[in-house]
Amino acid sequence: MTKKHNDKQETVKVEITTKHKKEPTRKNLTTQKNVFIGASPTKTKGVNKVFVTATTNGILLLRTEKPFSTDDAFTNTFNVDLLANPEYSAELNIQKVCDRRESSSKNTPIITSRGWNSKQYVSVNPVLDAENESFRKKWAENIVTALNKVDWTYGQKFIFCGDDTQNPIGKMDKYLLNQDIAGVLGAYIYEDANELLTSDEDLKNIFENEANLNEAYSILHTHWLCWTADEKNENSK
Repeated sequence: MTKKHNDKQETVKVEITTKHKKEPTRKNLTTQKNVFIGASPTKTKGVNKVFVTATTNGILLLRTEKPFSTDDAFTNTFNVDLLANPEYSAELNIQKVCDRRESSSKNTPIITSRGWNSKQYVSVNPVLDAENESFRKKWAENIVTALNKVDWTYGQKFIFCGDDTQNPIGKMDKYLLNQDIAGVLGAYIYEDANELLTSDEDLKNIFENEANLNEAYSILHTHWLCWTADEKNENSK
């Protein structure tokens, strides 16, 4: 660079420094790509979606969704078939259809946009089976196959779309109403409510919400036989 100063030329040297962008640290692809992280959720168009969830004590839950909606798919015809044919429900390993819970802090059902209680199918299994992702998927896919064989008044299709199981597995009061928690435990899991109430570890495996844990005695004793009573009532009809 040249400057004029008092009619004399003066040369000034200016050093220009270039800043190089720092590259972000990259993962080691060689080791990262060896870990399979599963498939992306299945995209569906115009078909009903089916999802499976595991909760504690070996309980599996299955829910449905309409296309382009989070409301339940229409499954009443299937539910009637399950109720009418115990061998059919046993083959599909479904013990109950019950309400879906809003959250562990609210003992209220999820309500669909049409005002109905959202429903889920309940399956009781050995704990290790329920905690196995392949087992859960196979159970759900068997039900999808059964749903697609139903003679619907208006044709519809179902497809398995994913596993909603949390890690660690969500506790029972996250998904089931208090009466259904006690009902399934009394009918299928534990011999005696009082024996269960003496185990803090087992109770904490059922209730994630502190208020529910504190009310465990009332919840269990009030509803312990409700599923058994329901089964007796159904058989007497």
